[in-house]
Amino acid sequence: MPKISVIVPVYNVRDYLEKCVSGVRAQTFGDWELILVNDGSTDGSGDLCRAIAAEDGRIVVLERPNGGVSAARNMGLDAASGDTVTFLDADDSFAPDHLETLYSLLESAGADAAASGMTLIYPDGPDERQVRPGAGIFRGAEEILRAFLIGGRGIYGACGKLFRREAVGDIRFSDYTRAEDALFCVRVLSRCGVYAVTDAAGYLYFRRPDSVTMRSPDGRSVDQVRAWKEIYGILEHSAPSLCPFAADKICHDIDAVFPLGGAAGRELKALRETYYPMKFPGGRLPAGKIPAAVLYRVSPRAYYGLNRVLRRRERGKP
Repeated sequence: MPKISVIVPVYNVRDYLEKCVSGVRAQTFGDWELILVNDGSTDGSGDLCRAIAAEDGRIVVLERPNGGVSAARNMGLDAASGDTVTFLDADDSFAPDHLETLYSLLESAGADAAASGMTLIYPDGPDERQVRPGAGIFRGAEEILRAFLIGGRGIYGACGKLFRREAVGDIRFSDYTRAEDALFCVRVLSRCGVYAVTDAAGYLYFRRPDSVTMRSPDGRSVDQVRAWKEIYGILEHSAPSLCPFAADKICHDIDAVFPLGGAAGRELKALRETYYPMKFPGGRLPAGKIPAAVLYRVSPRAYYGLNRVLRRRERGKP
C-alpha cells in the first residue's frame, strides 16, 4: 500500500501530460501511486496514459466516458489505495520535493490534512509568482476553516493539499462546474482535528489563457455562487464566525457575473438579497453601503452597470 495516491484527471491534454507525469516521477519521495483517470479524451491522451503506465508500475490508468473533472477525481478517489490522497491537474506539475514536504509535515504535526502554497508560471514570459499561505498548525473546525478560507491567500483548490484517506471518507466532489474544489475542501476540513500548512510553494500551476479559471464569467459562474451557498451552510454549523466572510464571497461572486436573464438571473437576485445583509456582523448595513443596497433593490441592471464603470476606472480603462 503506497503512502500517497496522486489523482490526475486527464481530458485532451496530450501536449502537457508527459511534463505533468515527469514531475511526479522526479519526486524525492518515492512511495506513491499515480492514478491517471482518462475522462473520455479524444486527442490521444488515453493512448499516452497507457504508454506512460507501461514504463512505471506505480502508475495506474482508469478509463471513463467524459463526465468532467469532478467525476474523474471521484473515480480516482474510489480507486485510491494510498494512506493519503492529493490532486494534480494534468497541465500542472510538482517541484521535486513537493510530496516529501507535505507528507513530512502531515506526519510531524499528526495532522489530518496538510497544505502548501503555489508557484504560478506564466507562458508568455519568465516571471513567476509565488502564493504563500499563512504557515502554522491549526486545530478545531473554526481555526482550521479560518486558516483555509482567510489565511490561505485565496488558494481554495484541492491541489496543493494532502489529505488522509480516513479524513476524506465518503466525501466526493460535487458536479458544480466552479468552486467544487472549495466545497470539497471545506467539507473535509470541517471534520479534521489538525490542519498543517507550509509556506513552501511546491505546486507548479501553469497559467494557460484557455484554462477554465482564466475565462471570463459566464453562466457556469452561477455554480460558483451555489457552491459557496453550500459552504455558508457548513460554516453555520462548524464555524459561525466565518459566515460573514462566506456571505461577502457570495455577493462578490454575484456582482462579478453579468446580470443573467431567466431563472439564473432570478436565482442570483434572490441570493444576493438574502446574503448581502449577512456579510455585515449583526446583519446591519454600514451607512456607506446603504445607497448601493437601495440602488440594487430599485434596479439591479443599473447597479451592475455602475459596477462595471467603476471597475473600468479602477483598471484605468475608458
